[in-house]
Order: sequence, then structure tokens, then C-alpha cells
Amino acid sequence: MPLHIVKVAAGISSLKQLEQVVTSYSYDDPEYGRIMPMSSRNRPQRADVLDGGSVYWIIKGKIVARAAILTIRGEERLDGRKSCQICVEAKVIPTVPFLKRGFQGWRYLKAEDAPADLITADSDAGKGSADLAAELQVLGLL
Repeated sequence: MPLHIVKVAAGISSLKQLEQVVTSYSYDDPEYGRIMPMSSRNRPQRADVLDGGSVYWIIKGKIVARAAILTIRGEERLDGRKSCQICVEAKVIPTVPFLKRGFQGWRYLKAEDAPADLITADSDAGKGSADLAAELQVLGLL
């Protein structure tokens, strides 16, 4: 069962802005395709985050999106301390909004605690408004 990471999207006020940031910071990696690296002082020690895990982002007190973790690379900071890059797929996947308080850094998130992906206007079930699809999905109607 995969293990996920949850992180506050600092300075981000909307899902649209998160998508813009991911697009602007992503690049083509020869091994993984289009990725976005996120620097972290602490490297996740649990190997199962690479077994289908995702980074879930908190915006305004709610988990609202995720992106698949592709790899974790070690790096050295300018001050000589070790850190890592958590490289995620450069595709933001909206999730059913889930209340979560903010914190510094990142935390592990068990698969059973992770919110489901949002049925968006791209799917047959959610034709129309993504907001309406989210509300219907929360109510259990989609």
C-alpha cells in the first residue's frame, strides 16, 4: 500500500495558481518525462512513498490536489548540508476537498486517510462545472 506526503502549498491561494506554479517550475527529465522538483531538508525515509505515493497539497486549510511522486533525489545545499528533491509528475490532480490544518514542512499521509480524486468536468460523470462535481461527489451522488 503506498504512503503519501501532505504539504502546505505556501503562498498559493487557489488550485489554478498551484497549476501555474507547477507548470512554471517543471522541466523535461530524460528519465521521468515532465517533472517538478520540490526541495526539502528532510528526506522521506519510508520507501513506500515511491510505490505509488503522491504529494497532497493543502490550500487555505484543505487538501485540494495531488501529484504522483516519481523519485526522490539527494542533493547538497549551498551551505553544505544535505537535503533532497522530491520529484513529482507535473500534473496536478484535483481531490475532494478535505479539511487539514497547516504545518511546516511535510508529513506522511496513510493511503486510507488520503482524499479521493475529484471527478472533474473532464470525466463523463462530471460534465459541466468542477465545483458542482465536487459538491455532488462530497454528497455521495457521483
